[in-house]
Amino acid sequence: YVVEFGGLEGDSEGVTDTSSTTDMALDMTGKTLGVNCSDITYGGAVVPSTNVNGKPFEEEVHYTYYKKQPDGSFVKVEGTPSDAGTYKVEVTKPDDATYTGSSKTFTIYPKAITAADLGISPTVKPYDGTNQFLGSVSIASAVAGDELSIQFDSSSGYNSPEVADADTITLSGLTLAGADAGNYTLEPD
Repeated sequence: YVVEFGGLEGDSEGVTDTSSTTDMALDMTGKTLGVNCSDITYGGAVVPSTNVNGKPFEEEVHYTYYKKQPDGSFVKVEGTPSDAGTYKVEVTKPDDATYTGSSKTFTIYPKAITAADLGISPTVKPYDGTNQFLGSVSIASAVAGDELSIQFDSSSGYNSPEVADADTITLSGLTLAGADAGNYTLEPD
């Protein structure tokens, strides 16, 4: 199809040809499925949407997901992805080959963990003659059910071995551990 523009109100007199021509690809059948899926942070919901010629498509469609590999290729995943990474979603119309599907790439970003997300216990130091911290650290903002812990090195400790002066805990060498650690990042406050 060719769409021409020209002869518009306000054209200058004396201009003999104000038209221009451009080629456009139009789907006159309305059978091309468009898909959109926004980037999210880990723990959020992957919610794809489908349209035809820019209008929401309410009929049943099928979504297939693929995870991007380090070499740039995509490998099919079962179900809707939830782990951090880059994915591609493809949309098809089941049992109707007259529709043409499409795909969209989206990212699930790792969830940031900051000092404000950490719970330290015990916060009161019993006297043992050292400033070493032997307590534990929990992560309040972890997604429920995730296997996630935080590790710290042996140089972590209180600011004083004396109970009355030990009012600050410094944790060093923080790292995330557990099966779900790849879905999180440690970030400064």
